[in-house]
Amino acid sequence: ADALVTRTTSEAVRGDAERGGGNLAAADADTSRLRLGLNGSRQLATGGGATLTPSLEVGLRHDGGDAETGTGVDIGGGVAWADPGSGLTVELRARSLVTHAAAGFRQWGASGSLGYDPDPASQRGLAFSLTSGYGAPAQGGVDALLNRTTLDGLAANAPAGPGGRLQAELGYGLPAFGDRFTGTPWAGLGLTATGRLWRLGWRLTPAGPAAPALTLGLEAVRNEGVAAPTHSLMLHLDVRF
Repeated sequence: ADALVTRTTSEAVRGDAERGGGNLAAADADTSRLRLGLNGSRQLATGGGATLTPSLEVGLRHDGGDAETGTGVDIGGGVAWADPGSGLTVELRARSLVTHAAAGFRQWGASGSLGYDPDPASQRGLAFSLTSGYGAPAQGGVDALLNRTTLDGLAANAPAGPGGRLQAELGYGLPAFGDRFTGTPWAGLGLTATGRLWRLGWRLTPAGPAAPALTLGLEAVRNEGVAAPTHSLMLHLDVRF
């Protein structure tokens, strides 16, 4: 939580009329901003090593004074279930944003994800993820509300309308370079209301403390949107020392 109060004062200024100067009247301006963010979660055991984790986040903001004014409220929540024995994870999330800075502005989103990884502690072996969403992003809403300079910017940058999204990714981690690294070939598919996104790549990550802190990734993308398909190739290198 935080609070910000500012006061700006300017004296009257009288310019030289012969040189084209003008007059500026004295002015006082006050502005205020109050922000509060709350989030919490609790992990519950459901038997057999599986866990159920509900979560809730709330963001409140009020801007007052002589500049942009308004009140914003962002409420989000979700529930996640994980079973290390089977390697399955399921998560459902939803959030809703209401602001008074732009009359009638509402923003909401919902998402669900399914993951399969028989050995989550290791990057080796098969891993699969499937994520589906509708509307605005179902995560990060509270941060967007609290960090934005003015509430009016939320309406200006809002999506034109809700739309469905579906993303899937499949990869398989293999030992590489003397078992010090894990090499993972992977493939992904993204579906939206405007087209499809095909992705194919390979990434190299350290597999133990003796391996250098180096991560390498290569990704090829084919974007089939409303216009002609486009292609791109990206190389990612991350070295820490």
